[in-house]
Amino acid sequence: MNTILHSFTAVESGDFFQSLSAALQTEPDHGTIQVPSFNGTGFINRRVISDDIVLICWDIRLNRDMVFMKKPYQVSKEEQSFIISYILNTDAVVVIKAPGQRIKLKENKNILFMSGNADLQFEIPAGENFKVVNICAPLHWLKTELIEANPTFFDFVSRLGEKDHPTVFMESSTASEYRLLSELSGHITTEERGYLGLKAKVFSLVADFFSRIFDHKAKEVLERRVVHHSKMLEVEAFLKQHLQTTLPDIATIARGMTLSVSTLKRHFKMMFGKSIYEYYLELKMERAKQLLTDRNLSVNDVANMLEYEKVSCFIDMFKKHYGHSPGAMRKKLA
Repeated sequence: MNTILHSFTAVESGDFFQSLSAALQTEPDHGTIQVPSFNGTGFINRRVISDDIVLICWDIRLNRDMVFMKKPYQVSKEEQSFIISYILNTDAVVVIKAPGQRIKLKENKNILFMSGNADLQFEIPAGENFKVVNICAPLHWLKTELIEANPTFFDFVSRLGEKDHPTVFMESSTASEYRLLSELSGHITTEERGYLGLKAKVFSLVADFFSRIFDHKAKEVLERRVVHHSKMLEVEAFLKQHLQTTLPDIATIARGMTLSVSTLKRHFKMMFGKSIYEYYLELKMERAKQLLTDRNLSVNDVANMLEYEKVSCFIDMFKKHYGHSPGAMRKKLA
């Protein structure tokens, strides 16, 4: 089963929709792509609002994996654009920062915000229902519209546009946003109430989104580059290197990564869905299972290799994690 590949730069461009249609082996019809039956089911709808905002609503299920390769495009800072992707079923998407570096979106982080110069990849696994609403907005529109909602947004958005590096981060949607997104998706499909209804819903979503990130983490968004993904991957590699040695405390790890303890804890949990110690324990138990099944080692040997002072502590932890003692697990897998 071949993977469907789609490489693009600007989501908001008409070329994106045309090349997407070609990748799915079909033709768009008045801003709608119907997935051909040999590739799956569903629709992708694209609408241009006021020649500035592009709205794309996805509701598809493919019978082949699909990989989107978002390439950066260089424009003047005033021509910069931003994409807010509301992902309504996070299990269907894997965000990949670079080849071999996978970051699974978590249920509590289902909004992906990125600047047009971001370099990312997205994967839709075969058989998954992919439901996403993309709002693509140029910098000049955001400056004009958001200053009316809150004048302090103007400086924040202007500084976002001045950044030399890509901006990518994840945020959580609210229950009211989810309801509005469902209405918006249905609205664009049925064409009810036309342009004014669409614009009102889109503006409400954009204003709420910027209000939330401005209130809670404007400085953090402006200062970081790409959600510390690369740093968190370094932390993960560090944890793997210490499975058979003593893990340093969080403060020592943070210093080694040139991060504050709070930033390290927050971004690690955002990316992996667990605290550092929870994730480390999971890695350690996976290593224990591997040692027990792949090598002719006793339970005592494995406990010693993994730096447990008491074998009983290792056995208790292993049983708590897997529901079986190490000995029972070995027999089960034998």
